[in-house]
Amino acid sequence: MKSVSDIYQERLNNLLKPFINSNHVNPTINLQNMKLLMKYLNNPDKSFHQIHVAGTSGKTSTCYYLASLISQNNIRVGLCVSPYVDIVSERFQVNFQRLNIEEVYKLFKKYLVILSKFNKDLSYFDLIYSFSIWYFAAQNVDYGVIETGIGGKFDPTNILDSKTKICVITDIGYDHQEILGNTISEIAYQKVGIVKKNNTLITYSKSPTVMKVFKDWTKKVNAKIKVLDSDYNNLALKNNKTFNSIAEYQQKNFNLAFFTYNYLESRDGLKHLNKIDLDKSIKVNIPGRMEEVILDDKSLLVLDGAHNQQKIQTFLNSFNRKYPNQLPAVLIAISQKKDYQKILDELININAFLIVTKFKTQQSMPIKSINVKNLKAHLINRGYHNYLISSNLDNAVKLLLSQKNRTKIVTGSFYLVSQVKKKLNLFS
Repeated sequence: MKSVSDIYQERLNNLLKPFINSNHVNPTINLQNMKLLMKYLNNPDKSFHQIHVAGTSGKTSTCYYLASLISQNNIRVGLCVSPYVDIVSERFQVNFQRLNIEEVYKLFKKYLVILSKFNKDLSYFDLIYSFSIWYFAAQNVDYGVIETGIGGKFDPTNILDSKTKICVITDIGYDHQEILGNTISEIAYQKVGIVKKNNTLITYSKSPTVMKVFKDWTKKVNAKIKVLDSDYNNLALKNNKTFNSIAEYQQKNFNLAFFTYNYLESRDGLKHLNKIDLDKSIKVNIPGRMEEVILDDKSLLVLDGAHNQQKIQTFLNSFNRKYPNQLPAVLIAISQKKDYQKILDELININAFLIVTKFKTQQSMPIKSINVKNLKAHLINRGYHNYLISSNLDNAVKLLLSQKNRTKIVTGSFYLVSQVKKKLNLFS
């Protein structure tokens, strides 16, 4: 017998099916249609302070940290991230309150009635994002922390154009090259495209190539740029045990969020945060990012959606520092169009026992994983034999749980993490 949650999830899927199956993926057209849609909705994007976050790695975590820091002021903060891990309402949270699936269904039903006279095509991402903005305005949020989907310049989120917008750019690396370009300069140019006239860009110091792109662009649009040195560590965090206990890559993301908050504190008169406030924000739950679960057999399960070489390398560095001399069993599946050879090579380098599987999802558009035969062929080509293959995800999860390793990892895709969490009933 289906649960109430399953029934409403099915109803929501049917309601959104025309958008999920949409082939409308031209980024320029998407952005143009989104601008028209905001006007049609009476510009809900203008109703709150805008914080726009782009980058290849660290976007979602930085968004969570920023939203948590700002919400310490007892004001309403909207958080829009992509993709989700546990439930679709992660993509339109207000002060970290996530709607249940019945509430989501009823609100989308209402929203689609409002859109019935809007005669432009919308992709699924356009729909979810525009709904988020509409919902934030209806909830009277004071700040909206918005994560880009892909890139920045032509991303549908780039309708945000307030002169007071704060733009935050995290680490930049190679991903989505088919859309963003094949060089770091091209990718950086797409990311910095979120910066509009009179905006403020906040970022870590990056390579001279990337910084030249950033500085040229901010000069062109008359925007300010504030740069953290790579060794930046605010004194309030230097001896903070909670801060020092989180993954190294999360320390970097929190530093960026905290630096941004300090700027907002000065600009907008937000309160100066004490240690209790900071500890609360440091400990905010971020699904699928170095997420740790103790299993029934007392082994540790770590879930991290690292899906490119930069992300997997950063994750493994943090994992190895926190759990030295641990040889993990790793369940992995990788989305199509990802550089799976480089991802697998990082896991080969630590001699991980691999369980290779696949998934299929329709979270934002039909997404498939790379055929396990391709992954197996690369492992064979590298002369690596420490693996098992299971195309059936249920069986693959059972194989992972049966391993005697003290630590177990699920990685390679947020979609895989999401499906494994659902199968193990680990949703928070």
